[in-house]
Amino acid sequence: MNKNTSIAISWVLTRTFMMACIMLIARVLGMGGMNVYAVMFWQSVFSFIIMAVYCVYKKELPRTSQYGMHILRCVLGLCSGTLLYYALPMLPLNTATSITFTGPLFSTIAAMIFLRERTNIHRCIGLLVGFCGVLIILRPGTESFNPNALFLILTAMIWGLTDVTIKKLLKADPIKTLLFYMSVIMLVLCIPFGIFHWHVLTLKEAILCMALAMFNLGNFLTISNAFKRADISVLMPFEFFRLVFSSIFAYLIFNEMLDAAIVSGSLVIVGSSLYVARKESKITP
Repeated sequence: MNKNTSIAISWVLTRTFMMACIMLIARVLGMGGMNVYAVMFWQSVFSFIIMAVYCVYKKELPRTSQYGMHILRCVLGLCSGTLLYYALPMLPLNTATSITFTGPLFSTIAAMIFLRERTNIHRCIGLLVGFCGVLIILRPGTESFNPNALFLILTAMIWGLTDVTIKKLLKADPIKTLLFYMSVIMLVLCIPFGIFHWHVLTLKEAILCMALAMFNLGNFLTISNAFKRADISVLMPFEFFRLVFSSIFAYLIFNEMLDAAIVSGSLVIVGSSLYVARKESKITP
């Protein structure tokens, strides 16, 4: 495995921690009674403030020629964020996290279709086995299956398209430009949420929304750095390690325990990731 791929994997692993934090905070806010639209609005407000301060500090205003692609990326982000935040309070954190693991499969498929990324049998096997691990966790067709999981599966599908737009944007724009236009466009898109679902923040909610904004920007920063160095199909299996952080949070915050299905499915998922890494190390000099 070459140096760029190793660095990219480290960025993805960092992202898994940030995504676990995002899901934790969003679930806490939702269970506390904060409307999903209010969460989206205040998150976008704080994200814009953070990026505005950064631009003032750097004394520069990022420019781009890919306005359409930036808008598409933000529309996808708005849809996936709203669905994610809506579903999280209605599902255990571990279960919700495991459902979103279908995202890597959709990301890889989208990359193959829209970016013409070359894949190989080992990557496909790793992703399909990882997806089987998710099915073990979900237990579709049983009484344990929660129909609200469908919202998260749709979220994961949108994430797959989002990852492709990020990869395409990075071919022409630096990461700071993507972050800036994401914060501006998302704020504009979320203004109607703020108007029609106005919510006055408590101190706790303000702190959590600020943290949510920071982790969202960090999530975008880490995945962008990863995509600059390696193919989506190589990196996506390592997203499955997010369950480790989510399991710790679920136990400490919500006293939710891992059951046999989640443990078994997670072992299958981690095994698939290690399989891909081992095969890539033999293929890539």
